[in-house]
Amino acid sequence: MKRLLGLLLAALSIGFFVGCSEDVVAGSTSKGSDTISVTLNANKSSYTAGETITLTATTEAKDAEYAWREGGSASDTTGFSSFSSANTKTYTASSSKSYYVCVKSGSKTKISSKAVTVSTPTMTVSVSTNKTWVKPDEEFTLTASSSKSGVTYFWREGGSASDTTSGWTEGSSTKSYTKTSESTPTFYVMAKYSGYKSVVSSVVITVSNEEAPAWPIHTNIIASLFWVGEGASDDNGDISNYGSAWRSSWTIDYGLEDKPSLVRDANGFPTSSSYKNTENPYYFALPYNDFGSLVSDGDGNEVFDNSLTNDKTKYGYKTNRKTVVYWNADSILMSSNS
Repeated sequence: MKRLLGLLLAALSIGFFVGCSEDVVAGSTSKGSDTISVTLNANKSSYTAGETITLTATTEAKDAEYAWREGGSASDTTGFSSFSSANTKTYTASSSKSYYVCVKSGSKTKISSKAVTVSTPTMTVSVSTNKTWVKPDEEFTLTASSSKSGVTYFWREGGSASDTTSGWTEGSSTKSYTKTSESTPTFYVMAKYSGYKSVVSSVVITVSNEEAPAWPIHTNIIASLFWVGEGASDDNGDISNYGSAWRSSWTIDYGLEDKPSLVRDANGFPTSSSYKNTENPYYFALPYNDFGSLVSDGDGNEVFDNSLTNDKTKYGYKTNRKTVVYWNADSILMSSNS
């Protein structure tokens, strides 16, 4: 028993922390019923992610020792570092949170906290290619650019834009690839910079033995999908689809309201006896000025980079013009599952 007590006293003498007072007051100053008063200050009130936070604890207590903790709650008296004589502590700002110090003087302890605000600035990244259409075994080069200089780029073929953790290879602002067979792969670039939110952009390359078409391939086009006979609601911008700009008797000609839950045959057509196969009623509207690529705006959203659409002479751009694309039976089935 004496040996166990001796080990415990020795551990306490070298600063092994076992707990702090439950008399906790959150804020820059903490005072309790005992004689210890603690003030915890930061060198700044707000930070940008990646900056250094310097905390300083001040107390009138004699022979004070300090233990530190990042995050947690004011009522939690665990998770502190070992005690030492250092009354300052530095951290790297990552997110808004509170920092805590526990001051010990003799048998008395006191916790004080300091909340700091951390902001994460945004940047943008885009990727372009010297060739959008290549033959198998033909090399093509992707080039990334960012609104922030000095970023680190990572590249990946395939996957999804939301996956920012797996399959990435660090590289420079350019990356060359060669594909051996026909395909339409998607390539992603991710830009990282200390203290900034990582952003991702993508580009699709067509690998084909066929010759490239005269007009550029459109990718990542945002289109509006219309369901025949759908009433106005919050889901469709309060616009009904009883009639359309191309067919005023759209719903009548179709025979019923179209929706994903309809039972369909192998060709994708409704099996309901109300269905009238008098014409092909399927289409979606595309903006004519869809030559821009989707790029990240830094906040997890994708927006159009309209650098190509600004060349109105080259692409015959016309304001508000729409293109109607009619779907075949296979595409009908796809639309009902979308």
